[in-house]
Amino acid sequence: MNFKKKLFYWITLQRNNRIGGALSSIAKTISHALENKNNDNNLSGEYRIWEVLKNQPIHTIFDVGANVGEWSKYVASKLPLAEIHAFEPVEETYERLKINTKSLSTLKSNNFALSDKKEDIQFNYYPTGSFFSSIYDNQLGKEAQKLTIACIRGDHYCLENDIEQIDFLKIDTEGSEHKVLKGFSRMLSEGKIKIIQFEYGDMCIDSGFLLKDYFQLLESYDFSIGKIYPKWVEFGGYGKNMENFILSNFLAVHKSQSSLIKSL
Repeated sequence: MNFKKKLFYWITLQRNNRIGGALSSIAKTISHALENKNNDNNLSGEYRIWEVLKNQPIHTIFDVGANVGEWSKYVASKLPLAEIHAFEPVEETYERLKINTKSLSTLKSNNFALSDKKEDIQFNYYPTGSFFSSIYDNQLGKEAQKLTIACIRGDHYCLENDIEQIDFLKIDTEGSEHKVLKGFSRMLSEGKIKIIQFEYGDMCIDSGFLLKDYFQLLESYDFSIGKIYPKWVEFGGYGKNMENFILSNFLAVHKSQSSLIKSL
């Protein structure tokens, strides 16, 4: 038995003791760091991309799952003339969004969700952690409140508001990102959306819509997909090793924007 096999065998024997626990914790921390699991937009690279995008012709931005509007406020500071459409379905959070963004004359706030169909659905709201609110049960304990929220398709919203193109579509809806995308099927098929940012993580287990499915869906609409890192976006094809359910954000850029893809 060579050294590598012996080491593997020894580590396996430590699984249920303190040494194994320590090794597991260290390995998990390293893995999360390498996969860029980071909720700080400044450190994760989510805000860095706007240093590139602020010089691009971006006029219409959608913030789907806006929460209290911190992301919208940051983007507005970089592109003060861009029109931002923010969507937050929970009334309590929506009121905080309006207060937080009242100085932004270019922002339109909406108190409903975007999805793949027009309907009212049950929603799990966490008052002490609104960022985790979702149509899926996040298993955060008994604090979840069951609410009924209204949903419409993104295509319908665009028609109703005379929106012909979305330059940047950001989706952070805790597992229902795929439903939001499917609600934009007309806009996507007509090439009317240039850039999409979406979140990936363990909520994909609950939704049953994997990273593989996001790649297949977006590539069918001629997008290049890359994972956001602190200093770059790593574009490339899908690999099974990427299906790790570690929280991260991906950027999909329409292939017509080839120079932009290179600059990111």
